[in-house]
This record gives sequence, C-alpha cells and structure tokens, in this order.
Amino acid sequence: MIEFPPDQAAKIEEIRHELHKIGVNINQIAFAANAKKIKLAKGHMGALEELRAALPQVRTYLQAVVSEQRRRGIRLFRAFVEANQ
Repeated sequence: MIEFPPDQAAKIEEIRHELHKIGVNINQIAFAANAKKIKLAKGHMGALEELRAALPQVRTYLQAVVSEQRRRGIRLFRAFVEANQ
C-alpha cells in the first residue's frame, strides 16, 4: 500500500488534474493540425500522438494512487470510529 501525507496526496490530485488539462490542449492542437488550421513541423504530429497515448495512462495511474489513499483514509476512519464506540 502506498502512503502519502494528506498534503502530498492533494498535490498528486493537482498533478492529475493538470495532466488532464494538458491532454485537452494536446487534443486541441492535434485537431487543429488534422483540420489544416495549423501546420506542425515535421515529426511533431508523431510526438503529439505519443503524448495522447501516454497521458491517459499516467492520469489513470495517478487516479489509482489517489483513490487508494482515499480508501485507506476511510478504512482508518472507520477503525477509529469502531474503536471509540
């Protein structure tokens, strides 16, 4: 189980959100290039496609880390409540 202090867990969630925004921007650039609204330098479209493939995987991993932290927090809270009843 991965453990982070709450402030670090919040930072990971911020990073995950920022990666989502970057992914949206990359999609907009790729869409504009495909629609011939902008011209990319040779090889840039391939790099964009690699980023489009990688970013969702990274976001999914970070979401799993954040979700595990939340589940752990809930389990600890429940154990605390049960111990104090």
